[in-house]
Amino acid sequence: MSGIPLAFIYVAGLASSLMMGVVILRNLHRLATGRARDEDLNLSIESEDLANLDRAATTLLIKSGASDRPSRVDVSPGARK
Repeated sequence: MSGIPLAFIYVAGLASSLMMGVVILRNLHRLATGRARDEDLNLSIESEDLANLDRAATTLLIKSGASDRPSRVDVSPGARK
């Protein structure tokens, strides 16, 4: 429908999967050799960190002059649209 040959789509998928593999192997190598920092290993966010993140986002919006944008966005699964 778009006129792009299907082979281009497959090549793009192959290239992206190869690059993801490189990133994963690099991360595994860093972990195996002990070069990974504690920040790299902890992927969770504490609730106190979320409050700091909200304050930082609000400050950034105020500094950028984006006063017409909402200062808080509810991204919880039960949020209304």
